Amino acid sequence: MSLKTLRELKSEGTNSYSVTNKSVVIVGDNLYAILAYESLSKIFNPTEIILIADHKLNLNDISMIGPSTLRGEANIESFKIAFPNAISGDKRETVFLKEKVLRPFSGKSKSEELLFGEQFFTLNGFNCSLDAIGDIQTIDNKNELIDSINKKACISSISSVTCEQSENDIVPLENFKWHIKTTKNMVFKSRYLVWAKPGWQLSNLIANNTTFDKSLIEFLNCTKAPGPLLVKFQLKKKIFNIEATTFLPQSLTHTWGHFIGEFSEDHGEFQEKAEFLTYVDTDDLNEEEVAKRIKLLKKSLEKLSPDFANCQIQENIILKDSTPITGINDELYWKGLSKSKIKALFIIGENGPLSRDFLKNSGINFESHEISHITRALLANRQLTNQLEGKVSNEC
Repeated sequence: MSLKTLRELKSEGTNSYSVTNKSVVIVGDNLYAILAYESLSKIFNPTEIILIADHKLNLNDISMIGPSTLRGEANIESFKIAFPNAISGDKRETVFLKEKVLRPFSGKSKSEELLFGEQFFTLNGFNCSLDAIGDIQTIDNKNELIDSINKKACISSISSVTCEQSENDIVPLENFKWHIKTTKNMVFKSRYLVWAKPGWQLSNLIANNTTFDKSLIEFLNCTKAPGPLLVKFQLKKKIFNIEATTFLPQSLTHTWGHFIGEFSEDHGEFQEKAEFLTYVDTDDLNEEEVAKRIKLLKKSLEKLSPDFANCQIQENIILKDSTPITGINDELYWKGLSKSKIKALFIIGENGPLSRDFLKNSGINFESHEISHITRALLANRQLTNQLEGKVSNEC
């Protein structure tokens, strides 16, 4: 928790709150929150929707940095069905650096020990073109979109979330059952809550509220995991000729895991991009530790090509608080939602729950626990749109 947020929380007891009624509150500061805002603005009057974000949105919030997360049969085949025009390029194989040689995972050599989240990236994968997907396709100027949303959004942390139970699947127009209190002395009462941040953060806000069933809390808590530290280097000249997803060990003597990344062509003044991720404990991370990791990555890249040491680069470093969980148990969510008698909560993002009916109706024959990362996130957004379209139609 930042010092600023702590001060805001301490000030709650001495300030009165302004109360605003909305049909939909969206909480999040990422691509999926923005997509939800755009798609739901076509179902509801845009004035009935509010987006709450911890900070003013920027291009980093909607950029996909790091190695492709479209991997594994279930993800790739489901993606092809849902977004048939969005897969780009050829299949990417995966290699690891050992004894100064890049070796395939399918060979006899073994990599250093794989840690949390790394096994997924050993699967071959594809790149995807987000610009060919649904509402993203209609975004001509991303800067203008972000500026527009920032002007309408509430930029604040959230101090509490409460909900009034309802036996009805259809929420009466006058029933603003969700109460979202911010650290800037505002309360938003809404009919529907769309949560695009990590589930465990919602769990922290509602943990002591008996309105919510333990199965729902368990689902939300299972999303707590090490976070991805993403690094993007833009190079003034092309020095790597590597098409595969590449694992670089952080240490040969300690079990520190890997930097996992990909190289691609860049544009403008830069000729090449190197985009990498590694998983870190976000609770204990500080600037010194981040600097240490970046230094290790640069040394590893120098082992691949000594020319990297003298190349002019521009770097972009992003720490994300949302981590995709493979094999997530969606039944916990649906069971918890039913037992809590809550019909107006929607979790989206890389761990957004997917229902069997939605997958079946979409022509997808995989079980929901087989689907993860970007495929799950984009399907969860589509499911959200379908669900709220149905609810609004029922109310008409």
